[in-house]
Amino acid sequence: MSLFRFKMWWMTQRMGTCGQEIPIETQFLLIEAHNGCDFDGEEDRDGSTYAVLLPLLEGDFRAVLQGNDQNEIEICVESGCPDVEEFDGTHLVFIGAGSDPYEVITNAVKTVEKHLKTFCHRERKKVNIFLPSLKQKFHGLVES
Repeated sequence: MSLFRFKMWWMTQRMGTCGQEIPIETQFLLIEAHNGCDFDGEEDRDGSTYAVLLPLLEGDFRAVLQGNDQNEIEICVESGCPDVEEFDGTHLVFIGAGSDPYEVITNAVKTVEKHLKTFCHRERKKVNIFLPSLKQKFHGLVES
């Protein structure tokens, strides 16, 4: 499953089974790999391993993923500025793996949070700080 930017301000998801189905501007990729072998046309599904790929921002650059005709995953790095041509960063994509896709995603986001220190995981955010102001704004329109 990929989450990709299909317009400058909108993202959507796409499912696929091979690398060439990964769209350009992919900003999140979850891959399911079946354990075991494929003998005699039957898959051995003892379990699955899930890998998440999160392209990162570093300095003046951002990374995104895309597939190619050889079913490979490519990392594209861009600055958005024609004057910036050299990339001296060391971190392009975070990759995490495990047997539970929900834990893999959560742990990946928390690890990137610790590395980048530019955002907070949703467990650390205080969502209720906006509720009183919303209640005041819509007072009388919504029953308590």
